[in-house]
Amino acid sequence: MRKWLQSFYYILTLRDKILILFILIIVSVLTVLGYLATNISSGIIIDKTEKSAGRELELIDSNLYTLMSSIEDYSKVVATNNRVQSLLRTLTDKIAADEQSDGQIDVISMRPEMYGAVAHIISPNTPVFAVSVFLNNQVVYSDSMIDQSSIRSMIGEEFLASAQQLQKPVWSDLMRLKLNDGRYEHVFAVAKLVIDLNKGDNIGIVILFIGEQQMSRIFSANKGDQTNKRYIVRNDGQIISAEDSSELNQNLMEAIQIEDWQFNRLLMDKKMVMNRGGNSYLLSLQKVDTIDWNIVSFESMEEIRRDNAKIQRFILIIGAFCLLFALVSSYYISNTVTRPIQKLARIMIQVRRGEMNIRADHANNREIGLLTHGFNSLMNRVEQLLEDNVNEQKLKQEYELKLIQSQMNPHFLYNSLETIISLNKLERYDEAIQVTRTLADFYRRSLSRGKDIITVGEEVRIIHNYLKIQNLRYSNYMEFSIDIPEEIHEYAMPKLTLQPLVENSIYHGLKFKGNKGKLEIHGCLQQGCIILTVCDNGVGMSEEKAAALMQQHPTRKSSQDSFGLRSVDRRIKLMYGNDYGLHITSELGLYTRVTVTIPALMMEG
Repeated sequence: MRKWLQSFYYILTLRDKILILFILIIVSVLTVLGYLATNISSGIIIDKTEKSAGRELELIDSNLYTLMSSIEDYSKVVATNNRVQSLLRTLTDKIAADEQSDGQIDVISMRPEMYGAVAHIISPNTPVFAVSVFLNNQVVYSDSMIDQSSIRSMIGEEFLASAQQLQKPVWSDLMRLKLNDGRYEHVFAVAKLVIDLNKGDNIGIVILFIGEQQMSRIFSANKGDQTNKRYIVRNDGQIISAEDSSELNQNLMEAIQIEDWQFNRLLMDKKMVMNRGGNSYLLSLQKVDTIDWNIVSFESMEEIRRDNAKIQRFILIIGAFCLLFALVSSYYISNTVTRPIQKLARIMIQVRRGEMNIRADHANNREIGLLTHGFNSLMNRVEQLLEDNVNEQKLKQEYELKLIQSQMNPHFLYNSLETIISLNKLERYDEAIQVTRTLADFYRRSLSRGKDIITVGEEVRIIHNYLKIQNLRYSNYMEFSIDIPEEIHEYAMPKLTLQPLVENSIYHGLKFKGNKGKLEIHGCLQQGCIILTVCDNGVGMSEEKAAALMQQHPTRKSSQDSFGLRSVDRRIKLMYGNDYGLHITSELGLYTRVTVTIPALMMEG
């Protein structure tokens, strides 16, 4: 499919390409803009909804805190009231004097006085629904509207004990309080320990009952959208306050149809977007600081979907107009611009066929005229450069060879002469004479009467002389072998191709091995190519370093270490093409192998 599209695009005219590209650009831009606009607008609306829900929950939390604080203040006022304390003190003293048993406290006589003590504090205008007083875990007073038998079953000893231990107002969970007329009321209980202000001992517990409607009124007072829902839930998800009383004591997960893991995520993240029945909903949570309660809001995000649909319709309309404009514009541009370009393109096709003398006519259009004038000037320069390039390549080859020789000859000659002097001092005259002859033969063959191309056999003899001298100097850590069959000795190759490779193996591979190593040179004829390899079992190198040695633009350090290798590789490529040259394989600590590939050409003359 990809190749078919590439071939189809290739045969199109410039006008058709401009038309197609304009359409693709406009469609792509509109698609991206539409996607971004839809998502950004949706994100803005969602963010706005989340912030609005957060502010609303914070306001509910603030109002709830105010309500709970006022109720706790009422409990403190009742607990510190002089008449209440006096009545409870008297009753406590009677029990202590064994005048009345703990199980049979006579409170009938004190009820009118207790009612008078709390009536002016807990008036009908306060959020307190009813009041009870406990002494020794027994009810000693309760409002007349309450079924006193149900109070004791609701208020457990654990709840009373927590009020005694904390010595501050303690809130209960949601309860169903039975009234004397048989009805039930959902209430919260707030227990406050009564401490004798004179003696400091505990003389009872005051319990205030607050109707659940007092809590749910806070939701109505701060409600924005009438379709949204607000709840107060415990950490386990049980609803303890809701606008719809039928949802009380239900589990929040069942009420709004979410999974347990979603509720746990809501407890951690404080907000969550969920989908249900094709609609999106925003769940927000605000923890109540003073108690283990959570305020939860459940809001529909249908408005966001409607707004996004409007934006998408608007973008589609704008996109259609832009696409129509792009078609008209591209057609006009293709007719006014592409004609002179197509004419110039036809001339270039003729040039590509080899008609180097052809020139383009000057066009009236300013830009196209500059192109035709530049094309004609370029063709004039190309003819000149082709001729200059041939001469330059020859000079480069000569320069590369002379540069290698200028680096090798002084250094090698100096070391060889030092070796001859050392042998004479040791009175090893025969060896000194042999080295001198080998050195003379090396330079005689290296010079090759100025020829850059020699036979493989001559190159073998040059490198053999070179290694004989080097082996004499470094006999402690190197030995060598040359295995190049005579059948390829008469083929041609660039002079001094192997010497830089051998020198690198000695000075950078074997010299640092630490013990005696081996240098092997092999050659063969393979598929019309001469393959020569220089291999040593020296210190080797990493793949990265091997690759860096052949870089066209090396660093200063790698340039100093690999100049000879890169010069040989570049000289071969200049002479024979990029299919030939050097290839390095190495493994750190084991070996380095440099392979030379040149075409199998017989030596001329």
